[in-house]
Parts: sequence; structure tokens; C-alpha cells
Amino acid sequence: MTALHARETFNDDPEAYHQARPGYPSGLYSILAERCGLAAGSRVLEIGPGTGQATRDLLAYGVEITAVELGAGLAETLRSSLPDPRLDVIVGDIARTPLPRGAFDLAVCATAFHWLEPAEVIPALAKSLRPGGALAVWWNIVGDPERPTPIQARLRELWAEWGPEPSANELASPGPHGLHIEQRIADLRSGGHFGDVAADELRWEHRFTATGVRRLFSTFSNLKRLTAEERDRFLDRIAEMVEREFGGEVAHPYVTALYTARKAA
Repeated sequence: MTALHARETFNDDPEAYHQARPGYPSGLYSILAERCGLAAGSRVLEIGPGTGQATRDLLAYGVEITAVELGAGLAETLRSSLPDPRLDVIVGDIARTPLPRGAFDLAVCATAFHWLEPAEVIPALAKSLRPGGALAVWWNIVGDPERPTPIQARLRELWAEWGPEPSANELASPGPHGLHIEQRIADLRSGGHFGDVAADELRWEHRFTATGVRRLFSTFSNLKRLTAEERDRFLDRIAEMVEREFGGEVAHPYVTALYTARKAA
């Protein structure tokens, strides 16, 4: 499966994606307000908003958002669920979508930047930002390497039964990507368009029912490598395991890896 095709799989079932994926911790937006100037009236460019997990929280700050979404189904779900005049949703690939020069105060990308080529996107984002504008990218990472839990161990064991590719780490993608701090900082600094790059890790947890865990794993692009029958059997095994071994509910650790940068003078 190519990276582009993997990106497009999120458009297959927007409602399932919306129900399965949790949002982001409130501390993230506090950092954006303090470090990136997020405030009422800010003009925000959002890349890959999906069904709006971050969009809702950003709108609560009183900002205006132009959101560029690759999937037409995801874009329509976002428009219908957030009929806000301050939100303009554009269907397109951010690398090929014409953006007005200097129009935005802040560009953001939530759990989607790993699908993009920094060499293509970074110059375009810099041009779209006003002088002194900010860029923020972040990832929700399913599972915390510093807080191993029994459910994580059992999920790795369960996946191993389905043999050897993709690996357990790949299944939790984009977790490893978001925690490659030096490389992510280098991505944002590429071409000299941005400086003052900073990295933060926010640790929290989310409670899932057996159905919730099944839904979450169903949204991982790696599972598209399985046939529909294999995928359903694997997801059923996950839900059964949570019910039988964990009493039907688990507290799953998360890390939100946040990277911010300021447009170079």
C-alpha cells in the first residue's frame, strides 16, 4: 500500500474514524496560546483536519479556520458536524492547494504530518503565514513507551499470532514517528523557513470499552493490509480479549507529541 493510498483509507468511513479517535489534551491548546499566539480572531490554516478532533477545540478559541482535507467524505462530515461560518473546508492535497500568501497567523496539523513530504509542504506553509507566524504539528501516540501496561503487552502478543508483518510497532503507527524528536525538529527546520523549534510531550490516558478498542484499531491504516475477513476476526479477538481479561474496559496511556516553530525573519 502506497503512502497516498494509506492516507485515503481514512476517507472510507469518516463516522467510524470520528467515534474511535479521542481528541487532544487541553494542555496542548494552552501551549499554542502561550507560544504560538492562539487567540480569538487568529487566522488558522489546518492541514488534514479529518472529522475535526482538533478543529472543534480551535474554534472554541474564537479563531477563523481554513481547513484543507484530502478526503471528500471526511470534509463533508466536518462541514455537516461543524456548520460554523468561521470554518472554511477545502478538499485537496495541501502540497498542491494554492494558498494565499501571508494570510494566516498559525498553521496546524494534528496527527497527519507524517503523511506529508516536509520538503514540499514546509515552503508552502511558510509562504502562507504572515511575518512572525507560527507552525504547530502534533501526534496522538497510542501507548506510552515510558508507561508499559498489561493491555499493551497483550495487544503485541495478539498481533504476533497474525505473523510477522506489519509489526506491533507499525500497528501503533504513527506513534514511533511522533517520538522521533530530532528528526521531527529537523523536518520543521528544513530549508531555513522556520526557527525557534520546540518539542513537548504531554502524557494522559483515555478509557476504552471493548467496543471502543475495536473501533480504535479499525482506524489504523496498517490493518488495511489484511483482508476484510482477517481484519474482522482480528478486531473481534481484540474486543473479546478486553472483555475476558480486563473486565470490559481499559485505561490506555497516550502521549501527545507537540512541535512548534516560528516563521523565520
